[in-house]
Amino acid sequence: MDTADGIFSPLTSAWMIVNIALCCLILYIFIYYLSKEEDAFLLIANLGWLAVAFGVLGIIAVGGGSVNYQAHASLGEIHDLDLSNKANENTLLQMQMFLNKLSGDPIGFSAFNMFVIDRPTILTVLGMVLTYFIVLAQFQPILDSSSAGAGLMNCTGTGPNVP
Repeated sequence: MDTADGIFSPLTSAWMIVNIALCCLILYIFIYYLSKEEDAFLLIANLGWLAVAFGVLGIIAVGGGSVNYQAHASLGEIHDLDLSNKANENTLLQMQMFLNKLSGDPIGFSAFNMFVIDRPTILTVLGMVLTYFIVLAQFQPILDSSSAGAGLMNCTGTGPNVP
């Protein structure tokens, strides 16, 4: 598992970072640009990109969660085994060490060894996308060419150019 995690950890991390940012930016585009234009091609293209980004995040989260679950699935069964009359000391010691390994650090794919991807990662990723989207949604673009400045502004400000 360590070898596979070493190979896939940078790739998994890069996919997660890029797709979380992509989801936030596409949602931002939906709110401020596509709601004002009637271009069906842009709407369909952005919906496709959003589906791909959420799909990649879903595959990473579900696949990583499945590996983590399967790695820890035998913990309860091995813990409940009665080996008092059937095993020698060496076998009991090996079983105890295996149980310690299963009940210690989580086993599975990680993102640059910062966290192991498990089932709660799905909710964490969705919460992260929602949080960054809310932060981005507070900045409204200035679309009126008669405004004094161009670019982004904080919509919590007060002034003559704030809608």
